[in-house]
Amino acid sequence: MKPILNNKGFTLAEMAIALAISSIAMTLIYTTFNSQRQAFITQQQTAVMQQNIRSAMSFVENEIRMAGFVGFDTATLMQRNTGAGIITANSTTFVFSADFDDDGSLDAGDTITYALSGNTLTRNGQIIAYDIEAMGFAYAFEDSTDSDSNLEMTNNEIIWATDQDGDGVLDRSLDTTGDGIVDINDAAGGSDLSTMTDDDGEPLNNISIDRIRAVRVWILARTRSAIKGFSDTSSYKVGSQVVFKNDGFKHNLLTSTIKCRNLGIL
Repeated sequence: MKPILNNKGFTLAEMAIALAISSIAMTLIYTTFNSQRQAFITQQQTAVMQQNIRSAMSFVENEIRMAGFVGFDTATLMQRNTGAGIITANSTTFVFSADFDDDGSLDAGDTITYALSGNTLTRNGQIIAYDIEAMGFAYAFEDSTDSDSNLEMTNNEIIWATDQDGDGVLDRSLDTTGDGIVDINDAAGGSDLSTMTDDDGEPLNNISIDRIRAVRVWILARTRSAIKGFSDTSSYKVGSQVVFKNDGFKHNLLTSTIKCRNLGIL
């Protein structure tokens, strides 16, 4: 009996070729999947960072806008004089008071302190935002003590200053280039405010923090973790600070100028 010859099937060479093609296909699929996965993680972390910083800024804006609020006495039809106002106005910490509950007195909860503790933004020691790299404040003040609400200017630009030594007098100007913008071109720490003059030629010394009428806030946030394959080597101007980065985190710098509508009313 003749043996039955079966020519169907694969040769060793054919199987090797098929295996090679399958390996290439799997590699391409994995590379595409991993790339899309990394893109999703990056987008997710970026979205969380942006939501975090926007929520924090909105919270800060709403409260700072109320600085100096004293309420209205319905019996006398006059505004109350509770002494609410600005307490500390340096470049990294802002302390102020307002009669938030409108009870005619300043209670413990009516004094607010915003500051950075590590990488967390705190309000009276309570965390309101995580992953904050830096925070800064600067203050614009009225050009006289007659409560006309006009802000002090030099070279037709608003002056943004801070009280760095905590004596209740603004002493540092953040716009060291005189271009009206506080940015990366300005020297860290600012310049001596007392050596400057306003547009009327008046010296800018002995400016009490009671004359502050607006606050500028900077918040620099980062992603929760480093992004694979990403490097940030940017420099950021955060108030009086220049923050140099060289890491794998994504960053977002948000600024806001807040008019304190209740200051200077009394």
